[in-house]
Amino acid sequence: MADRKQYWLVPVSGFDDQVAVGETAAKARYATFEAAREAGYFSGPFGFRDFLTASEAPSKITEDQARSRIGWHLAAGER
Repeated sequence: MADRKQYWLVPVSGFDDQVAVGETAAKARYATFEAAREAGYFSGPFGFRDFLTASEAPSKITEDQARSRIGWHLAAGER
């Protein structure tokens, strides 16, 4: 089966836009939620609902755009 990796830019209110990988926009959005939850955000009883309220629909970006954004964040000292 072909690699279906697609890159998405997920805007989240109060945070920098997040780059996520997923076959669909919904999977990329959920991957962003899981990463935020692991970092200690959106962990309350209404966590996913709060995340959906704070986030916007992802937009598809190219691999080069994703690498550029990730590289910029790493160069700025963010991990």
